[in-house]
Amino acid sequence: MNDSQTTICNIILSVLGLDNFRDNYNSPGYRYIFGQIIRQYAEINNNYQKTWKHIDLCRVHHKFTVRAANVLNENPDANDDGIWQLLHYEHIVPISLLIQQLVELEPNNLNFENVAEIMNQNEVIILTKEEAHVLDGRMDRQYPLDGGYINGQGMRANGTREQRLNAINATIHNDYINNSINVG
Repeated sequence: MNDSQTTICNIILSVLGLDNFRDNYNSPGYRYIFGQIIRQYAEINNNYQKTWKHIDLCRVHHKFTVRAANVLNENPDANDDGIWQLLHYEHIVPISLLIQQLVELEPNNLNFENVAEIMNQNEVIILTKEEAHVLDGRMDRQYPLDGGYINGQGMRANGTREQRLNAINATIHNDYINNSINVG
């Protein structure tokens, strides 16, 4: 865990200790604020740099699916503007699930270790746009993938890391398997 992640866990712990937040966490404003705090956990590296939409930082800090790595290899000169037309920055465990798990912590279990355990699920994996469309897409609609069409998986707000990767038949490319937001 890096310094910013420790700080984020402490912020989450403080917010969860507020009765007003717990009573109203589902309101759009509170949900948005809490979601933004949680989102940053997987996006800020040891040097306090946000990796969001910075392909060079993503190459160091995030895992890429095999398909996404192939797109990257096929476009070696692509810049931050161009490559994100082809790739998708995915919090592989949906933020809404992390919010739910955090809010469900009972007051007697509300401590740094339990918050950190939940937050350690928070990881960004780089997918292709096609993989993202299939993953989050409607189950009654087909989306292009691997030269064919596949039904959407309807997993926009559900599923574990493994379930979501399996749903799109994705594996992590070996060149990126050890990448972590805590490296470099």
